[in-house]
Amino acid sequence: MCMRPISEEQKQLEQDRAIEAFHAIERRRYKTGRLLLVLCAVTHIVGALVNFFIFYNVLFLIAEVLFSILLLCGVAWSRYVIASVGVVDVTVLLFVVCSGYLDITDPRYAALSVGFVVVYVLYEVVTIALLYTSKAMSFYLYERKH
Repeated sequence: MCMRPISEEQKQLEQDRAIEAFHAIERRRYKTGRLLLVLCAVTHIVGALVNFFIFYNVLFLIAEVLFSILLLCGVAWSRYVIASVGVVDVTVLLFVVCSGYLDITDPRYAALSVGFVVVYVLYEVVTIALLYTSKAMSFYLYERKH
């Protein structure tokens, strides 16, 4: 089997294609990271506002909005704070449910309460996983810094 030598033009063309493919992947990762970051920050702000109107917890509202704004501004450590608060929040919520403090004996509110807890815990688990492990979000925050 005889291999034809590759000309310099073909080598350069292949390198250009590889570089363009690499830049396309990087652009997609940047956009995905930005989308995930904005989605996490905005949903945490909305959640803090809902929490404020239900429980009138001003301190939680201020802290959650502050860390979400820091996350939107590209402060990398704020994602770990938000994720850690989410872990504590889910732990406390599961403690409340398992200890019987949540009254689900009234059939009108039982399904609503259990549904809310399940949806909230799933949301927090997904958010925590994204904040801790998302390479796209790490890439976006790194690019914002540099």
